[in-house]
Amino acid sequence: MKLILILSLFLSVPVLAKLPNKKAPPTFALKDINGNTHKIQTYHQNTLVLEWHNPKCPFSARHTKEKTFINLQNKYMGKNVDFLAIDSSNPAVATNMLEYYDWIEKHGVNYPILQDPSGKIGKAYDARVTPHIFIIHKGILVYQGAVDDDTFGEKSVAKRKNYVDMALASITKTGKLPKGMKAYYPEYGCGVKY
Repeated sequence: MKLILILSLFLSVPVLAKLPNKKAPPTFALKDINGNTHKIQTYHQNTLVLEWHNPKCPFSARHTKEKTFINLQNKYMGKNVDFLAIDSSNPAVATNMLEYYDWIEKHGVNYPILQDPSGKIGKAYDARVTPHIFIIHKGILVYQGAVDDDTFGEKSVAKRKNYVDMALASITKTGKLPKGMKAYYPEYGCGVKY
């Protein structure tokens, strides 16, 4: 398993973030796997966490099995924080709908998974890996990059720096990232299969 993770990482070496922070990110209207349309403008009054995602990627799969985003969603429920996953995989290699429904049921995923089969939105955001995180507060991009500081999942959950949790804990109180936290930490994961 570790070899797969290492190979996946080498296939997606991150470079510096291109999407500018402290500005409005690209708009989108994407359908989720149930056919419901989600417009980013709908979430502009809240804090929105976008997770670029692929169930076939070992890095995404690890966070799903560990319930990283489900636990965060539960923690920030009622604090005006929304979560969306986006799959920008090319249809030739994408997870099919039956597999998605099985995966959702198996892991208890309770946030919408949006489909971006053309890759247009993923490329607009410069989403390079899965998972690649973008946090948008009141319509302004405030954080992008890694979920945490534990690329291969070798630390216990308690010993990781979960950047998403750190950001949300502060944003929900002050509207800003915590003092000393960067707006970008290099993302890790499998390359998005455009």
